This record gives sequence, C-alpha cells and structure tokens, in this order.
Amino acid sequence: MNTTSSHVLARFEARAREVSAHVVHVHDEKAAAAHIAALVRGSPNATVFAPDGNDVWYTHLERALDGTGARLHRGGLREHGGCTVGVTRADWGIAETGTVVVNSANEEVRLASMLAETHVVILDATRVRPDLEALASDLGAMLNQSPGYTAFITGPSRTADIESVLALGAHGPRAVHILLVGTEQQSS
Repeated sequence: MNTTSSHVLARFEARAREVSAHVVHVHDEKAAAAHIAALVRGSPNATVFAPDGNDVWYTHLERALDGTGARLHRGGLREHGGCTVGVTRADWGIAETGTVVVNSANEEVRLASMLAETHVVILDATRVRPDLEALASDLGAMLNQSPGYTAFITGPSRTADIESVLALGAHGPRAVHILLVGTEQQSS
C-alpha cells in the first residue's frame, strides 16, 4: 500500500484551506457519511447526490442521513437542476496547490461537482502527491485508459467584480469539503 507522508498531507490541507476549502480528516467512509449528514442536518428539503459508490458506501450514507430529513439520490441530478450537497470521489490530491483531481466519464459525477451548493470530495489520504510532477505518470496512465472528463478542483467557485470584491459560489459550489479518508486527526 502506498502511503503519503504527514508532511505532504499537512501541506495539502494548508493549501486547500488557503483557497477556502474545508478539510476534514476521517478514519473511514462511515465517518465520511456522518460528516455529510452533519452538513445537511437542520436544512429543510436538503438533497444529497452521490452518484459514485458501492452498496456499502450507500448503506453508510443512508444510515447517516436517517433522521436528518435529507433525501439521498444516486442519479437524476439534471432533472433536479441542483442539490444541497454533491458527493464525488477524487482520484488524486495535489499538495502543492490543495487541488483534487476527479476523473469521470459519468455525467452525474460532473454535475454533482458543479451544481451542488456544497461539494464534498472523498479523497483517500494515500492518493495525495506532493506536486503535479509527482502525479505525471499516474495521470498519464489514467488519461490513456478512459476517455472521460478530468477536473482539477481547487476550492469553491470564485469570481471578483470590477471593484475586486470576491464572491464564492458564483459559477459553482459555494463550499468545498475535502474528506481525507484514512487519517485520524479531526479538523474542520
């Protein structure tokens, strides 16, 4: 199993926070599901779209969302036109910039990362690399395997007007939460 040094993870977290992303260390996917439930708890009519995952993941998520009033959907985001929380899985993280790399041929995954008010990215901590150069061969192999859509996501959507007033969420999610799976430390 490939491991990522604590220095690289700390750098990834610091850079991600600099671009307004929230980084949360979770032990496993059950804890990730609990974090997602906490995000929607108390939000009437919340919708969670999680288009990629296995049955075990969906069981954790369904149990965590039970009692929150949130509705969980695996697909159909285009028909809904948006959601409260979109959940995707990242293939890689880049510590130098706090960027996550999401590769998918699935349109639902792309929409979940763009149309949600809050984008939650699940990233295995062992998949964080120090910089883009360290990821080059893996990225090349990934791009050669599947025609798809590869997004490099660095924090929430942002724009500034003529007076340089920064606005988050103008063209995408207002918030990005990166859940680093396989770490013990709890951050927010």
